[in-house]
Parts: sequence; structure tokens; C-alpha cells
Amino acid sequence: PSVTINSPVAGSSYVIGETLAASGSASDPEDGPLAGASLQWSVNLHHNDHVHPDWYRFSGSSGSFLADDHGNNTWLELCLTATDSQGLSGKSCRAFYPE
Repeated sequence: PSVTINSPVAGSSYVIGETLAASGSASDPEDGPLAGASLQWSVNLHHNDHVHPDWYRFSGSSGSFLADDHGNNTWLELCLTATDSQGLSGKSCRAFYPE
């Protein structure tokens, strides 16, 4: 599948405590547009030299998540994974840094 993150746009930043909205889409040559549970979002919190995977998870073409305070030296990685009817997947990720 081909995966596109529509928002937040690349290069966006965030403020701690802000709720961020995410939207995206995916299509597959055999299945066409993918929706619902075929689209899985994950937000990974990078902190110092380690990662908190799946800090937030949600499904569908859109959703939101809170930019929690987790101390200094943190940034967020938003990923959208699309899985087709054959079990094949595609993924797109974006990095976001605090202001």
C-alpha cells in the first residue's frame, strides 16, 4: 500500500499540552482506498537516548493525540501503517519537535 500523512504537515512543531490532530490516507493497487482498521497510527515518544514505542495508538483515517510533558530532550514520531487484504503493509512516519 501507498501511505500518505496529510496532517500535521512535515516540519510542524508542537507545544507541550497541545492536542494534535492527524489525518492520512492509503491506497492499494488491488484493494483501492484503504480505511478503518486497515489504517493504524502510532506515536512514538523519543526521550534522550531511548524510545517509548506506541505512546499513543489509534485507527482510521484521522484521530488526535496529546503532546504530553515527558521532560527535556523529547520529540514525537507519528507513523501511519496501512495493511491490505493480503496482509502486505506500507508505512509513513513524520518527526515533530517541541517549540
